[in-house]
Amino acid sequence: MPIFRESHQRKAVLNNLSNRQDHPVAADIYADLRPAIPNLSLGTVYRNLEILETQGKIISINVGQRETHYDAFIEPHAHFYCRQCERIYDFDLEENCCLVQKKLQTDGHRIEKTSIEFIGICKSCTFQ
Repeated sequence: MPIFRESHQRKAVLNNLSNRQDHPVAADIYADLRPAIPNLSLGTVYRNLEILETQGKIISINVGQRETHYDAFIEPHAHFYCRQCERIYDFDLEENCCLVQKKLQTDGHRIEKTSIEFIGICKSCTFQ
């Protein structure tokens, strides 16, 4: 893995993402950080998100939408994407995911990323 020098912008991107419960796109993070870092560009946000993902500090989510969403919660968990409201929800897979990972590792596989996504209509949209 390449070594990346820490930067003020990268720390700000990670801090912003870590303090969110939603799953923002790069433009959302950029809009949040721009007032405090006037010389920040959207390209810098994208580059730093890519580096943070390479470092294993964040994950990217590509579920049902054109844009990539990001998540700083890196423990194994799944995402549910609502096709109606377009929200992405986290949910824990409890120990089932860990059992599958342990089985794969026992069989000699090396897991680099876990990604489980479900697509449908969330309960809030279902009962509207």
